[in-house]
Amino acid sequence: MTAADILKALREAAGLSLQDVCAGGAGVSPNHLGRLERGARRLSPLVFGRVLQAIVKQREKRINREAKDDVLWQKAQSAKRINIKRLRIAANATQEEIAAASGVSQPTISAIETGKVKGTPALQSAIIAGIHACRQAKVEQRAARDLRWNEVLKQAGYATDANGKGATNAATR
Repeated sequence: MTAADILKALREAAGLSLQDVCAGGAGVSPNHLGRLERGARRLSPLVFGRVLQAIVKQREKRINREAKDDVLWQKAQSAKRINIKRLRIAANATQEEIAAASGVSQPTISAIETGKVKGTPALQSAIIAGIHACRQAKVEQRAARDLRWNEVLKQAGYATDANGKGATNAATR
């Protein structure tokens, strides 16, 4: 696995775009990073280190954001009266995603969220079930990304703890 392969695999495993990595302080443009990943440009050790740090930084931001989403999700679920919009936002899902998962149209979901329509208990239950399905899919995606992250580090000769942190190169141990 080349250094460029490692960067691309880690970026993809972290669920980051080229723009995300560059916004994290990689010191290169998204176009240049794409050329580096494809091997069209020489990857110096300095640039490799900066890009790797940006990937780790942006991944940590995503993990922290997801942890906050988890707290919001718990609060939204434990509320005395369930607010569908608050629950949807806590699940980090769009109205379109909920509509696809619940079989309820997006305009109907919007009307219920804004209070224009009350919605029958059966309709609200269907929407809540759709929100739960979307939330579960996102949790599974997160777990798959984290698993892939650890696999890439292992393939590259790095060891990590159970959370994918504390990577050390086998050559330096």
